[in-house]
Amino acid sequence: MALTYKLSLVALLSTLPLAACAQDAQLTDPRIAAIVVTANQVGIDAGKLAIGKTHTTQVRDFAKLMVTDHTSVNRSAVALATRLNLFYASASERPAR
Repeated sequence: MALTYKLSLVALLSTLPLAACAQDAQLTDPRIAAIVVTANQVGIDAGKLAIGKTHTTQVRDFAKLMVTDHTSVNRSAVALATRLNLFYASASERPAR
């Protein structure tokens, strides 16, 4: 239970910079793509953390599912952004491949 709480807290806190950026900047397609990739990376990182910390089979299985699913979504988002020829204002907005 404590691990779930910590992972939820990490995920929530990691989205705060995104909220700040959204208030200051217009949401363009490249920015939305970057937000999607960043949000999914949070899920990937949380899943990897859970895999390394848990001793529970159910938590480990769910964490592996998180890593797999969020990685798949990131690949799809990057493929879509590439196919649409989205241009990024800065390297920090460019999704990792």
